[in-house]
Amino acid sequence: MGRSGLGYLVACLTSSSAAGRVLQTVVISRHGIRTPYRPDGKPGNLTREALAPYTTQDLPVNWPPGPGSDLWGTTELAQMTPNGAKNIHNMGAWMGSANFSDVPCEHVANYADFGNSRDNDTAIAWMEGAFP
Repeated sequence: MGRSGLGYLVACLTSSSAAGRVLQTVVISRHGIRTPYRPDGKPGNLTREALAPYTTQDLPVNWPPGPGSDLWGTTELAQMTPNGAKNIHNMGAWMGSANFSDVPCEHVANYADFGNSRDNDTAIAWMEGAFP
């Protein structure tokens, strides 16, 4: 997985091996909604200059996102937004109430790519929704 740019959340849930029961569930999810990358693939901030070849639209006054910007609700690029965290939390809550309400905590494992905060934040938001 590493630095592929794909953030995944995997939760493995096991129960007893009784006939007709689900023994394991694996959930694979991309990270929650995040701030955008530069369209040219170059490192650094998504500036007005970086977007100029791709749009003639005026950008918001508080562009780019970053310290002091409330456009995305984050302080750095490629970070999960508060709206993204809420969406992932809601997904976990829906999945948890429908599928995992009787699963003991000791039967739950969670894995997230440790390379960036948005993947870890996604895993935390999902678990907090699925197992309040």
